[in-house]
Amino acid sequence: MKIIMKYISSTVIIMAAFVFFINYNLYAQSKPVNFSGQWHLNESKSDFGRLTAASAKNVQILTISQTADEIDIKSGDSTAATIAMLRLNGKSSQLVSHAVVNEIATVSKSELTTQWINDHAVIVTLDHPKGTMPPAIKTYTISQDLQTFIIDYKLKYGESELTGKLIYDKQPGN
Repeated sequence: MKIIMKYISSTVIIMAAFVFFINYNLYAQSKPVNFSGQWHLNESKSDFGRLTAASAKNVQILTISQTADEIDIKSGDSTAATIAMLRLNGKSSQLVSHAVVNEIATVSKSELTTQWINDHAVIVTLDHPKGTMPPAIKTYTISQDLQTFIIDYKLKYGESELTGKLIYDKQPGN
């Protein structure tokens, strides 16, 4: 009887350790890497599609900050800026756009749908038919060495579709 009890308790301990290890690995694999830093557009590596590099003036520099619950991607200047807030805690993600037109400041907010592909990439969908932004699908990816940030985008303007790829290099010290 003692041998059976010893065998059962050893088996239970081994199974508990195994379950803990599996859960720990699943959590560790699903946790996104740190996207934080200042990122500069590498025009020579980017593919602007039908757009020009000049049309990307408000996305030349991205500032990304990350907490346990959110990744914020900021771009633009005092005349036009956007903040994409990608929520990691299951809450709704959001895009906030600020613009100054004829000295009048405007703010628009759109809901985003986020779907994590893996710990280095997320697909973000904006489909706001009454919003100021066209429907868009963007895939944000950070390289394995954490030095390159890539935005693959597809924007719909009526029947037309614009696609491209913006490639950013992480700035030293960030």
